[in-house]
Amino acid sequence: MVGGHSMEPTLRHGDRLVHATVPARVGDIVVARDPRDDARWIVKRVASLDHRRAVLASDLDGHETLAVERGAILGRAVLRYRPLRRLALL
Repeated sequence: MVGGHSMEPTLRHGDRLVHATVPARVGDIVVARDPRDDARWIVKRVASLDHRRAVLASDLDGHETLAVERGAILGRAVLRYRPLRRLALL
């Protein structure tokens, strides 16, 4: 479940997602382990990639950008399934 507003307007607080364990590309929305707290997951857009790290950014201006190890990326968000009125492939 998406918590917070940093990915608006693409994703909203309370949206539910399905993610697939496929390699991330620049521009993809991904689910990753939070580098500040490994027990939390975050949802961000891939701003840049190199062979070891990824820079993840929010869609909403003024929110954080985080650098993570590529291994922290759990997968690409592929489907928003809740609420049903916002059902969409991502």
